[in-house]
Amino acid sequence: MKRTLRLFASLLLVLIGATSAMAQGYDNVSGTLSWAVGDETNATVTEGISGAVLETGVTVGTDLVKTHNAAYSSLEIAAGTYVTYQPATSNPGCVATDMIEYTVKMKKGITFKPTGVAFDAVKEGTDGAYFSWSYTIDGKEGAITAYSDPKNQIRRNNNANPSAPITHEESVSGDAGRVFTLRLYISNVANNKKMSIGNIKINGVVSGTEEARAFKDFKINFRNDPYTVTEPEGTLPEGVTVAGTFHDAQHGYTDATVTIPVDGPVKLTLGGCQYSNQATVTDAEGNVLATLDTRGAGCDTNTSTDHVVTWVYNSETPTTLTVKCGSYCPFIYAEATELLPMVDVKYYDTDGKTLIGTEKIQGGSALTYKYGSGDIKVPEGMAFRGWFNSAQASALKVTEGTAVQQELSLYARVTAVEQATPTSRFVFDINKPYFYDEDHEVIDMTGSFHDAQHGWAFSNGQSIKVKVAGKAYVSVGNCLYSAGEANATVTTEDGTVVATFPTKADSDGAEHSFQYDGDATTLTITFDGVTYIHKVSVYNVVDFVKYDEATGYYNIAAGDVSSFLLALTSANSTGNKKIFLPNGVYDLGETALTSISGKNISIIGESMNGTIIRNAPPVENEGIGTTATLLNTSDGLYIQDLTIQNALDYYATGGAGRAVCLQDKGANTICKNVRMLSYQDTYYSNKASNFYWEDSEIHGTVDYLCGDGNVVYNRVRLVNESRSKDGKVGSNVICAPNCTATTADRYNWGYVFLDCTVESLCKDFTFARSWGGESKATFINTKVLDGSLNASRFTKGGMNIAASAFKEYNTMDASGKVISPASNVMTFTHSAGNNTYETILSDKEAAEFTVANIYGEWAPDVTAAQVQVSSATVSEDKHTLTWTAVEGSAAYLVSVNGKAAVLTDATSLTADEDITAATIRTANGRGGFGPAVSVDPTGAKSITATVKADSKTKTYTLNGIQVGDDYKGIVIKDGVKTIR
Repeated sequence: MKRTLRLFASLLLVLIGATSAMAQGYDNVSGTLSWAVGDETNATVTEGISGAVLETGVTVGTDLVKTHNAAYSSLEIAAGTYVTYQPATSNPGCVATDMIEYTVKMKKGITFKPTGVAFDAVKEGTDGAYFSWSYTIDGKEGAITAYSDPKNQIRRNNNANPSAPITHEESVSGDAGRVFTLRLYISNVANNKKMSIGNIKINGVVSGTEEARAFKDFKINFRNDPYTVTEPEGTLPEGVTVAGTFHDAQHGYTDATVTIPVDGPVKLTLGGCQYSNQATVTDAEGNVLATLDTRGAGCDTNTSTDHVVTWVYNSETPTTLTVKCGSYCPFIYAEATELLPMVDVKYYDTDGKTLIGTEKIQGGSALTYKYGSGDIKVPEGMAFRGWFNSAQASALKVTEGTAVQQELSLYARVTAVEQATPTSRFVFDINKPYFYDEDHEVIDMTGSFHDAQHGWAFSNGQSIKVKVAGKAYVSVGNCLYSAGEANATVTTEDGTVVATFPTKADSDGAEHSFQYDGDATTLTITFDGVTYIHKVSVYNVVDFVKYDEATGYYNIAAGDVSSFLLALTSANSTGNKKIFLPNGVYDLGETALTSISGKNISIIGESMNGTIIRNAPPVENEGIGTTATLLNTSDGLYIQDLTIQNALDYYATGGAGRAVCLQDKGANTICKNVRMLSYQDTYYSNKASNFYWEDSEIHGTVDYLCGDGNVVYNRVRLVNESRSKDGKVGSNVICAPNCTATTADRYNWGYVFLDCTVESLCKDFTFARSWGGESKATFINTKVLDGSLNASRFTKGGMNIAASAFKEYNTMDASGKVISPASNVMTFTHSAGNNTYETILSDKEAAEFTVANIYGEWAPDVTAAQVQVSSATVSEDKHTLTWTAVEGSAAYLVSVNGKAAVLTDATSLTADEDITAATIRTANGRGGFGPAVSVDPTGAKSITATVKADSKTKTYTLNGIQVGDDYKGIVIKDGVKTIR
């Protein structure tokens, strides 16, 4: 009997324990939540309902500034009992930016029915003020009540007429809900006045029983084959299914599909991949709830998880979510979260930073734009294109009607209004999900986007229309998967057939080009079968450019970037071609990495400052391998007399601003009289090869000369730009060599600076810092125009390795005074090991650094040497200019009476007017034009220009080191020894 009683007692204890562990129920239990001061993070909750409350909180509008906790001794308000706010805008109305919210969220299964609210308020200053207030239940806002009656206005506190705070107490009769929010709007308050509030109370009745979530969080790693579940370890929760195919350890699964039963709000996190497409989320009925841009998120390495896209199922209605990842999916996480009854929609101006306004809307409701083109800055010549999900160029539009499940940031975008002009160029990459036909004036399409592989799809009778200014080349990127029998017909507005071509490509993306020669019109490309198109390019040209066999040049019209690119494409295919660019701007727009691949191509401008090739990549494309204005992979590139500018907005990057002018992956490149304008990584020698610079000018900030190979900078002006757009700010480093570690002499010199000049627009600079490999940099006869050279000369710490050989010789100030120390032993450091050595070269060591020693048989200085005509004559009638031919020169650049220069292979030129002045420039073997020989026929029939060999115009020290005219000491010039 005793044993039976003991057993019964044990069972009773177990049952009692089980009962106490059960969720607590509430049946119309009254309680109060209060914020004594008014800015506490959490409310004080009466004991009877405290177990029902999930969380409480306070949210303050973005235009309200908390100034201090009020302390009015004359009003008997103790310090620290009220919180004070000051509006940024005078006399705001009932707007979210000037609203304070007090929120009560109950646990799932429990509701809160409000019965009353109360708060105290007092005003600092002399003008009238009042609060408007309202409340929301589960995100639905009731009427906003305005205290317009004088008895309800906020009492004013001033020295002449102090007033005590007034208590506002109101009964509330609302529906029961899980989330209750009291909203207080500050109204009729000047922006130099303040209001204080405190003693906030929310009364209500609690009912229901807490419901535990059945959903289990999980994480799937698709980078393993087969995939692995990392949370819970090894096993997916019940009902979750996975399909797809493993691709590789970085990209994860191809076309991963995950079904997820949910019982309430769930946050999804998808790994990004730049080679993917959009992912979709659908519910049990097949409704598309979200389209997620995993492609735009970027790409992780095999282990990192930084590039992600998140989305929240913000509903308590159970369903089964199906997530279909676009192409590649590295990983997916699913986590239970809390219901968001109200979400913020933030609108940003076109700079991506300036907040226009914030709107609170009910979670899960359809988006309706609050702001439009009238609320943003639209520069002249540009058009508002809509609201996008980020400020990046690859952002997607967020359309009205989109269900807003979580906080949403919208970014206004404007782009230039497109116009077909004689030099305009347009490249429409329509296999991008972020290409929007409606945002373009030059192109109009009736098809629709298919995917990132096939581009846009067109059926029988659908078309692409492009506007052209007159003479134009049009190129269409076709698809391997178009229907075999599909063709395209190109017609003008009057129905004239311009071209026909099959749309099925032999290789995916292969382009078909056609030429139009006529008046401005709209060309219609009509398809007669299922067709996929990747890209459409339109090159409007001043004139069709052909290669001139006599001179050996493509002669481009001034500023005609389309013709320049077409000529470059042609030269790449054949090699051994020269392109002449008269003074003008050749604007590539946002296009980066314009390719130079043909052997022995020459790009010759008319003048270093007057001929400008530029691009301006978006800031988000910043990177040493992604932004280059020109990408050279050729052998024997020769560039002379022009500027290359990368106009990426360096000061808007907020940190790194890598914007390359020339990414040089070629061999034996020569740049003469070339100016480069950028900031970080301006010139990138991206290969273990030979490169040569002469009489040029390069601007930059951090490591603006960087990379591999032997690079000689001969008589180059180096301009250290400021690290800030305001003032001479920041520390710069001129170069960062990353020389291939080798014992061969051929590529073992690194970066060599001969007779260069340094001008600083920054605070200070060092010559070099180590990037990697056998990092070598030598500065010989460098003239520093101010005192900005850092006392350390070089940066001691290496990025990937300690510097191998950083050397200096005969550095001078602006007056020619030597400022190199007699000795400068430095220890260059890196965790992989330090290097200690003398950085000052001896005379004998410095003498080894010559162009001939460095390059051997390749003699770039000889190749770049210029020639001139020796004599020129103007005829008796003053209409014909004749000059002597120069051996080895195939072309001359001649200007008569200050007019545009003429490129000719002849040795005479006849003008319609009297020749009063003329200049003649002679091309060297690579097409670069030498100094102008002036012809002034006034009072004379001829002029003779004497040419001196380059070697005889230079000045050398006794040790064979070339120096400038202001060098002091014993020098040799024209074979004569002189003391200066």
